[in-house]
Amino acid sequence: MKLTTKIAVGCLLVMPALAGCGTVPAGEEVTILYDGSVNASNGTFHMQGDLIAGGGIPDYEVYHDVSVQLYANDGTKLCSTSVGTVRADAGRHNVSVTAAIVPKYAVITSPDFWHGKMVVNYFEREPNGRKYEKRYAPSREELPITVDNSISKPCSG
Repeated sequence: MKLTTKIAVGCLLVMPALAGCGTVPAGEEVTILYDGSVNASNGTFHMQGDLIAGGGIPDYEVYHDVSVQLYANDGTKLCSTSVGTVRADAGRHNVSVTAAIVPKYAVITSPDFWHGKMVVNYFEREPNGRKYEKRYAPSREELPITVDNSISKPCSG
């Protein structure tokens, strides 16, 4: 085995946590997408469906402390619901959020997101106040709010 091959294999197998080895390969964009319903009625927010992680290196892409965070019009975090650990090789991950508030934004986030090429869904309440528009964020800076990954009060309906 050539030395360059040994180094490449070592980088992929032994040192993935180091910067440079832990990034998503060029052209291998990771997606964290939501498939399900998101709506508000009678002053209550509902989100029921699945997160689907794809792209990247499926057996390597693991995201810890994934949550759905709800934000007010002014960007204040209202509450969050833990989804837990999301693995790209595990298929669908159930999401169920009910809150006795109607947020402007519902953001799927993790401290592990956006460390490489990645697109994540978030939702913005439409002007009518009942439906939510699905949007895509290729970086934290593309979100309409500043994500706050600190512990917050849990959402409850």
